[in-house]
Amino acid sequence: MAPPPPLRKVAIAQAPSDAQSVHRMIEDLARALTGLGHETIPFDSRSPANWAALAGQGVGSVICYGGGIGYALECVASLRGLNAILVSLDHPVYWVDSFKEFRAQHVGPAAFTFPTRSNLSFARHYIGEVPLHCLRHSAHARPTIPLEQRPDGILLVGNLTPVSQARNDVDAQAPALLAGFDMAVDRLQSDRSLTLEQAVLPLFGDPREKNRSAFIWLCIQVDRHMRSWSRKRAVDALAGHPVTLVGGGWDTIDLPRSVNYVGRRDSSDVLNLIGAAKILVNTTPSYYESHERLFDAAACGTAIVTAKTAYSSALFARMGALYDDETEIGGLCAELLSTPETAAAIGQAGKDLIETSEGWPHRAIELAALLTPDQSDAAALLRRGFDYRIDLRGVAGELNLSVSALSAASDILIAVTAEHLQTALTLIAQTGRYISSGARISLIADGQIAQSALVQIAHLLAANGYQPLEAATAQTYCGITVRKP
Repeated sequence: MAPPPPLRKVAIAQAPSDAQSVHRMIEDLARALTGLGHETIPFDSRSPANWAALAGQGVGSVICYGGGIGYALECVASLRGLNAILVSLDHPVYWVDSFKEFRAQHVGPAAFTFPTRSNLSFARHYIGEVPLHCLRHSAHARPTIPLEQRPDGILLVGNLTPVSQARNDVDAQAPALLAGFDMAVDRLQSDRSLTLEQAVLPLFGDPREKNRSAFIWLCIQVDRHMRSWSRKRAVDALAGHPVTLVGGGWDTIDLPRSVNYVGRRDSSDVLNLIGAAKILVNTTPSYYESHERLFDAAACGTAIVTAKTAYSSALFARMGALYDDETEIGGLCAELLSTPETAAAIGQAGKDLIETSEGWPHRAIELAALLTPDQSDAAALLRRGFDYRIDLRGVAGELNLSVSALSAASDILIAVTAEHLQTALTLIAQTGRYISSGARISLIADGQIAQSALVQIAHLLAANGYQPLEAATAQTYCGITVRKP
């Protein structure tokens, strides 16, 4: 993807955060935008005066990263006429109400972006037809000790919220929600392919304004608990292995003697630990497609062990191993540690991924494209569209394709039903010679297809030279996006 022409000045809101990784991501983003020829102005988002001063500084666009969304809402009057991108780092449930209110008050193009495509249907359900985008986490390649020269260390990063605390939090907030909390947790634990909203939404039907806040609050509580549940099972599976454990809350439980618990660490310390470990075990539940630790590990050349999803199968299988259940983690780590001859290849594959497609310069290009007005319709300025569409739903007979239009397209949508997936794959194979290099192809099916089918599709397309970009399952659609080499 060629970078768009340089923008006017881009302001980046720096929100206070206990997570220093957020500050690091903001710095990396600013550095990447500067490298593309854009002038960036980071500013402290806590001061309303700083927001009010933006227009006088010639700023044309504002990026609000993470917690900066809340401050943007408070100072929305100062952003009249400016392009605005609100970047959520978590599930959109955390910010849907704030973004909807922001859109209602903001005059000018604005878009909401979050790191996972599987949440698109959820966000559209609550926000409406507004510009939505998925901006994955990212990293930049770092000089580290070669993987084969590192000690046999395993790193696990993440806070633990004890089960009793999670239940007490729910019960204290709204006692009637405790049963819903348990039901949603049970659903996610028994079916790992579910997204967070799929597990919680059936408890509410179709939430209206009167119980919407309860729905969103319960999603957040279930999310917090599922992360802790997954991390605790991973630690249990790693008993006997040399593990460094980073995060808060672990001092409330008994840990295996082989675990070195170092408590909370700042972002730079965590990066150093990732760069010194042979394996990073990622314990963010499988309903998350993107997490910064996966990209940091790839950037450091560290092997990855993470949950098996269509997304991780497409993007991270060459950098480590994938598990269906946390009980498999110990065996996967043992296998990786016993094959040091593969260490160099695994480390290089991760760095190659960051340098060729998943580094901050690539994410900066995506954001710059969203911020660059290239249409007169303000409502469509930040909406990604497909410039060629192929509808295979209910297909019969021969398709009448325009070779010239197909070869000129840079973003292609193939809409398909589950029973016509093979037809779509055959079509991609037959028309591949007409599709221009670098073009994105999104294969999207109505309804649900098996997670295993998406994994197979990702492998088939990758084997034929296509670069997998993302894959997702959600309540109303599922799909995979690839890039033509």
